[in-house]
Amino acid sequence: RKRTTTAPLNRRSNIMSQSFLPVYSARGGGGSGTGRPDTLAEGIRLARKRTTTAFLNTRLLFRGRNLFVVLIGAALLFLLFTTYTDPSSSLSPLDTAASTPTSQQAAASTSSLPLLEPRGSDPSFETASLERTSLPEITLDNVEKLRQEVISRAAKVSELQARLDAVVVPTLSPKLTDSKPAETLSSRPPLLRQNAVADLAESLRQEEQLQQQRQQQQPGQQQQQQQQQGAHVQAAVGGQTDPASWAQPERQEAVRAAMKHAWDGYVKYAWGEDDLKPVTRKGTNWLAQGATIVDALDTLYIMGMMDEFKAGRDWVMQKLDLKKNRGISLFETNIRVLGGLLAAYDQSKDPAFLPVAEDLARGLLKAYRGGPVPYASVNLATGSSSSPSWTGGSSILSEIGTLQLEFLYLARVLNKPELAAQVMDTFVHLDRLDKSKHDGLYPLYVRPPSGGFTTEAVSIGALGDSFYEYLLKVWLLTGRHHDGFRRMYEEATDGINKRLVQFSAGSNLTYLAELGRGARLVHKMDHLVCFAGGMYALGAATKAVGQGAKMRYHMDVGRGLTHTCNEMYIRMPTGIAPEFVEFVPSNGNAPTGRRDDMKVTRGKHYLLRPE
Repeated sequence: RKRTTTAPLNRRSNIMSQSFLPVYSARGGGGSGTGRPDTLAEGIRLARKRTTTAFLNTRLLFRGRNLFVVLIGAALLFLLFTTYTDPSSSLSPLDTAASTPTSQQAAASTSSLPLLEPRGSDPSFETASLERTSLPEITLDNVEKLRQEVISRAAKVSELQARLDAVVVPTLSPKLTDSKPAETLSSRPPLLRQNAVADLAESLRQEEQLQQQRQQQQPGQQQQQQQQQGAHVQAAVGGQTDPASWAQPERQEAVRAAMKHAWDGYVKYAWGEDDLKPVTRKGTNWLAQGATIVDALDTLYIMGMMDEFKAGRDWVMQKLDLKKNRGISLFETNIRVLGGLLAAYDQSKDPAFLPVAEDLARGLLKAYRGGPVPYASVNLATGSSSSPSWTGGSSILSEIGTLQLEFLYLARVLNKPELAAQVMDTFVHLDRLDKSKHDGLYPLYVRPPSGGFTTEAVSIGALGDSFYEYLLKVWLLTGRHHDGFRRMYEEATDGINKRLVQFSAGSNLTYLAELGRGARLVHKMDHLVCFAGGMYALGAATKAVGQGAKMRYHMDVGRGLTHTCNEMYIRMPTGIAPEFVEFVPSNGNAPTGRRDDMKVTRGKHYLLRPE
């Protein structure tokens, strides 16, 4: 009868235990060790005490054994009550801690590369319906109503958070770690840059210890190899073998002077156009967005060329036209123009770049038409999109897989997670496609808007390259806690190691071959592949592929690829690498020592690109 009379205070219906805090267990709290009040008066007294002390009464709170649950519940209650008891606040619980930052706050946030934070600027996450008035005092008359209200609010908050996580970073099944529970953005802390630096330093220390062990085991062979590598480095940097000497002021000034020369020539002969043709001294357009200006802004800023930076910034604000009625490349516009705007903001923290970047990003998203695979070309004025006839109407792997970093970064700094939803769905779609025939590698062509692969050709060079780079870097940008992206990278590099890593017959050069028609191995490597040495080293340094032998192997592959790319330069009479080279494979045989294993037959040209 007592329990029936005091039903609102029964442990099973108690607001604390039912909604957030199961403080009272069967063995603690309340009278007589039962976990319930002994009398109605005691129950009312305890209820009022819990209310006036905001459920933080230490004597009652920490008697329960499940301290972990208590702490989690306390944090949730703190968030709930500190949010809703401020009638003057216009922010929801999702955006209270993440309101629009000042320029200084944005600078601090950007410098540490935090995760995408839950924000309130997206209309689809509107929380105005959640009341923000103070909670009334608990009495016997309103305790059940109050309990239902708190439960309802908690459900709404949970629903909003779930929607946010689904939009910002779709869950990718971590196949390699099935026992690991799924994680959400809100459950993990942001990754600070100093953590990455510490990881890199630790990896370098381990690598140094390994090198010392190898030298002790094979001193003669190791010394010979170091001498060979030293000769290559010496030839490449004009006799300087000490890395510290590469940062001498006169060397920096020489690079800056080269930038000044190129910029001044562009300003004089092609200002406002995408490119300067230095022989004819004429400008040319393929995006009609002043690509050289936008793409150079962060370089100008880093080099301290502030007058040139200001001129470029003013052109962007006054002249950049994002509504021209013409088809433009989704990929090229993203990496050069949108990426250039975001890089300029990241360096200068000038907020004027962000509205321009958002306008461009929303125009580029029109390339998505009813599915997760975008078309290659988009008209920012009309919204029409298409893919080229030379691909049979298919979209290209590197183009659809080289959007995610820019859109994720923009979504974070603008507090608008919807900007990243479609480009992240592209990764999810690619992950679901069957790649068993290629050992985890991704063929080059994909049918839009939601189809599969349309070829068996695979390349880490042209048409494939940066997709693999973005797998790793998206994992890093999202805090190294969304294991699906890391797993996709590891599966892909496992396929590269198994199918594409090759060695030349004469000099034992490491290179990445291609898969042609019928998955036939083609012993050709593009200059574009030269990014992969850094990618392999970054994946090893951040332990994206684990530790131990596999991490060391990835570092060795990265070192070997970088050495090969250096050879592509120093073996040429001009000192400039060709667009691609062909190799004589070793086929498992010992190297012969001949230097005719790298051939240039068709790729006798060089395209100025950043790899």
